[in-house]
Amino acid sequence: MLGVTKKCSCPSLGGLDRRNGHRAGIVFSRERCYTESRKCTDEIDAQGGYTMADRFYANSLFVSYIKDVPSHERIPYIQREKLTQEIINRLTEQIISGLVHSVQLDDETRENSLVADFREGWATVYIVKECENYYEFINDRLPTCETQLNITGDGPTPKKHATEDMQLMTEIILHFVKTGMTYPNCIWEHTIH
Repeated sequence: MLGVTKKCSCPSLGGLDRRNGHRAGIVFSRERCYTESRKCTDEIDAQGGYTMADRFYANSLFVSYIKDVPSHERIPYIQREKLTQEIINRLTEQIISGLVHSVQLDDETRENSLVADFREGWATVYIVKECENYYEFINDRLPTCETQLNITGDGPTPKKHATEDMQLMTEIILHFVKTGMTYPNCIWEHTIH
């Protein structure tokens, strides 16, 4: 996935892309090539490149739950620095346990997001990049199956866009939280809206 290159005020990027403080597209810096969006910080790692430290790409998290989950066990709407590894670990456990109905993650611009829905042992996920690029998960075991499931509540979801593998769903979500990108170990259908 390649992005458009724009001017950057971050001196180490040599005038390359920076939009809302994020690197996007192909950026060459100190003998490194980044092909994904990353927060531009002043922290330098041991190899001389810029790093996000313990920050996440995702800026906000909203989780909805099945009815039986007590309020004290629910993760409230979280933004910025309150989105921690501890919260992500808790979310992962709740997804595996079947307590989660939906997850939404957004970056600070709200132009890039992940939406995942869970129901009756099935899950579906899609990622929106720059408001118009949609990436829908494709189940590699059922890539052409059009059998309909009721997962989202917004209409039927073909089985080809769903999975029963909740561990995979947590990996997809964790990857997006950290990078803002589609998980590379599965198939994604890309459409422009």
